[in-house]
Amino acid sequence: MQNKKLIPANSSNHLELTKMYLALRADEIIDDVFTDEQISDKMTKFLSDDKFNAFIISENDNIVGYTLIELNREPLYLKHLYIKSECRRNGYGRFAINELLQIYDR
Repeated sequence: MQNKKLIPANSSNHLELTKMYLALRADEIIDDVFTDEQISDKMTKFLSDDKFNAFIISENDNIVGYTLIELNREPLYLKHLYIKSECRRNGYGRFAINELLQIYDR
């Protein structure tokens, strides 16, 4: 039985979110000069700044991806949507978008 969830992220998710953020950057071939430590610091900022909401995408308590919403833009801005490569093509992205549309109902 599938049990997909979109769960608000917090600082306890920092390490997993940072790993996925690094993977997202590799997938997108972003070749700027940020170090892994700087990327970790950016994720810390995202998680502590009230201008952003991060969500974990999971199924059966296994993390499969994350989203990051920027709240201070109109319309809201989907800054990150990442699904782990081994979990893609299983409807997680569609699920996350549908859940976000319900949460933000704009």
